[in-house]
Amino acid sequence: MEGRPTALTPRLRAVLDEIPALVLVLRGPDLVVEVANPRRRELTPGSEIVGLPAAQMLERVMADLEVRRGYLELLRGVLASGETVRLLESPVRFAGASEVSYWDLVVVPLRDDPAAPPDGVVLHAVDVTRLVAARQRAEEAEQRFTTLFAANAVGVTITDEEHLLEANDAFLAMIGRSRAELAAGLSWTALTAPESIAADRLAIASLVATGAAAPYEKEYLRADGSRVSVLISGSRVSASPLRVLATAFELTERKVVEREIAALLARTRRLQEITASVSASNSPGEIARAVIHHALEELSASAGVLVRGEEYLQLEHAIGFPPEVVEQWRAFPATLPRALRVADAGSEPAGAGLAGGSLTAVPLAIADRTLGSLGLAFREPRELGTADTDFLHALACQAAAALDRAQLYENRAYVARKLQEGLLPERLEDVPGLEAAVVYESISGIGEVGGDFYDLFATREDRWVVAVGDVCGKGTEAAVVTGLARHTLRAVARILDRPAEILEFLNGALRRHGALPAFCTVGCAVIAPDAERGGFEVHSSSGGHPFPLVLRADGALEEIEVIGTMLGVAEQPLLDEVALHLAPGDALILYTDGVTDARVHGGERFGEERMRAALLGAAGGSAAAVAQAVEAAVRAHHPGVSADDRAIVVLRAAPA
Repeated sequence: MEGRPTALTPRLRAVLDEIPALVLVLRGPDLVVEVANPRRRELTPGSEIVGLPAAQMLERVMADLEVRRGYLELLRGVLASGETVRLLESPVRFAGASEVSYWDLVVVPLRDDPAAPPDGVVLHAVDVTRLVAARQRAEEAEQRFTTLFAANAVGVTITDEEHLLEANDAFLAMIGRSRAELAAGLSWTALTAPESIAADRLAIASLVATGAAAPYEKEYLRADGSRVSVLISGSRVSASPLRVLATAFELTERKVVEREIAALLARTRRLQEITASVSASNSPGEIARAVIHHALEELSASAGVLVRGEEYLQLEHAIGFPPEVVEQWRAFPATLPRALRVADAGSEPAGAGLAGGSLTAVPLAIADRTLGSLGLAFREPRELGTADTDFLHALACQAAAALDRAQLYENRAYVARKLQEGLLPERLEDVPGLEAAVVYESISGIGEVGGDFYDLFATREDRWVVAVGDVCGKGTEAAVVTGLARHTLRAVARILDRPAEILEFLNGALRRHGALPAFCTVGCAVIAPDAERGGFEVHSSSGGHPFPLVLRADGALEEIEVIGTMLGVAEQPLLDEVALHLAPGDALILYTDGVTDARVHGGERFGEERMRAALLGAAGGSAAAVAQAVEAAVRAHHPGVSADDRAIVVLRAAPA
């Protein structure tokens, strides 16, 4: 990171204020805190740290002496070495806090000149305490499975298409085999009674196709020639190679409880289906819809409702209730049934009379937090049995975990969206006699910051510059390069007249940018009115960017071949320059490769031919109509979430 920071612009201050991370800038040999974003107030309520040396700041923030020393040595070490340091899941207990929290840290040296020693550092810290807790919960789940495997309450196996790879003692006892025989190799097909092979093959086909096999009965052959009847079900652990986790219940002398076992396995399968459905979505609404749907089917309830909120309850989704009741709950959460509010407070399932029936609710709890509650209505008064209550609690736990993950995803997407907005112009410059339109599709919705950017700005009277670029990579590093590229273009275009010179200057700036590579493609054009012929005179240059297109007023479509190399790669880039005339009614189209590279997973690219067809279909239309025609064609080809951002800028000389 180069250059001494200056006073923060309002926009940069707004971006820093929105980032849910701690950012500190420390300068000088004593590492005095010069800049600290608002997150610091959560760590030092009622106390200011700006202006304090690092040692005094750490003494005020951290409770443990040894931890303070370690962090001070870390900051001084980066200042001395000039090397960036990253720490993952670093534990720390802040002053006044009762619990340890975990942080991902990046400490970056600051220097005024690349050849000079650092004179400060930037500390970027993200609170990952909840992520660490989530991983710990996953480890606990794995431990529970291991306990089930070792408890030998039921038979548990792991198999492929032909062989028994692992089994617990309960299963080996069922089939009359020893662990030594298992180690030597056992083919489960050879252990299976001939009349059960067909059912096994159907189960394997279902596992391959859907990931689960419904419970079915089969017989195994014991070593002594006897047979044992079992009820077995399975779930696919991995598709390639195929690995199946199966549970087996011995049915010998237990036929009287066959229905109970089948019901238990069906509920296990139902929970597996619920896990798959809620894991496939990061939308709280979709998660709530799936959870209520499965609960209604499994417990034969007439209606279901899920409310969300740690402090104030809000209706997320409801099924089966009268529309006017749902609207009332949505508009006035205080009118929600008391059972939902009591359950959300952390009690056991709460029942309440509801139109002659009953309503049962359970809290959506995770760790020591309650995220909301799930309620089910029954037409007749109903007391849930132990099995139903256990299922409802398991469903609530899965729903809580999925909603917690969705909230984290929403927060990440929000940060990415705010950061992306800060990298783009608020509007395009008004150019007399020229229509301008832009369509920009960001990937911030999936929690990423893309590298596409665009701009149209005046450099002097009757002269404007338009640029469309694509920075290599995604995330924070791409955002930094995007900001560098756009602001460098704006600055240097006021000094240099020709687009090739502008791009050559940007190439040098990218090559001087920090220790990490900074590459991008940019299409740049200088536009000026053509007083003699009308319209506009355009001089275009390209740094490795897709060629611009011109859609003429008569419907002809031209590709402007302007050769150039990607910026940031070579010290002396190849940068050609092409002049063209934009007559009244002609449109200049610049775009990023996110347009032509858009594709359905595993399918064809949108490609240049489809783009040409979309443009020809919009011939004669306004700049906005042309841009929207291309975007509509891309969405028709690839209606899902885009893996890359895309930008389309259309400049059309006003018709005579």
